[in-house]
Amino acid sequence: MGRSKGLLVFWLMLVVITIPVQAGTTDNYGTSGLLIITTPYVRMGELKTDPVNPALEYFEAEEALNFLILTWDSKWQVFLSGVDFVSGVDQIPLEQMEWKLGENNYHKMPRAGKEEIILTHEQASGFLQYHSLSFRLALQGDEAPGRYNSTLTLTMIYL
Repeated sequence: MGRSKGLLVFWLMLVVITIPVQAGTTDNYGTSGLLIITTPYVRMGELKTDPVNPALEYFEAEEALNFLILTWDSKWQVFLSGVDFVSGVDQIPLEQMEWKLGENNYHKMPRAGKEEIILTHEQASGFLQYHSLSFRLALQGDEAPGRYNSTLTLTMIYL
């Protein structure tokens, strides 16, 4: 291994070691790579009103979920799934939320319990990658007030 490759590997290992990680935010894929979620939870922020359509209200969290992919394998996919938002007995369907990766456009979330591919090896290059997800939760107007929670799952698989 050349000196420049050795320094690059040392620097990358130092970056991975110094990133603060909490339980459940790192998936180790053995010799294939790592998925590290650097933000363990997302707060949807304040209620916003669409400037073009004042009847449309939503919560938006831009660049709210950040993750790092360290991979040596060239064939992988990252999936996003989740469950409905719940506050006591009240629910907001997960399909009312949208997601976007980086600067791309928003996409509707799948139904609760269903997965959607958000990133593949064809869409990204290099063995160290940093990505950011933004979320928007549109309100229909019939939601009961409350403090809602949902669990999102980010999964990486090797093909």
